[in-house]
Amino acid sequence: MGIEGGHAIENDIRLLREFYRLGVRYMTLTWSNTTSGATPPVNIDDPRSSTNNGLTDFGKQVVIEMNRLGMMVDISHVADKTFYDAVASSRAP
Repeated sequence: MGIEGGHAIENDIRLLREFYRLGVRYMTLTWSNTTSGATPPVNIDDPRSSTNNGLTDFGKQVVIEMNRLGMMVDISHVADKTFYDAVASSRAP
């Protein structure tokens, strides 16, 4: 199982752990809307806004925790800078 969009963890890394416990094995960091952790290439909530801001500190913590748990970090639907930040933050494929 997977999660299409980091907004599902509602800014709470404990929810990420709970989803993992329930069988989720990957999460897309964002899905066409900006989350507290990552930015997409186009924000459906405000298409004119700049969305190439990459990962926030919280987003980097999410990637690190996903690595620790053994979850795949899905980088579909992310902005270029978010992609590079995720690669730099990740210690696993």
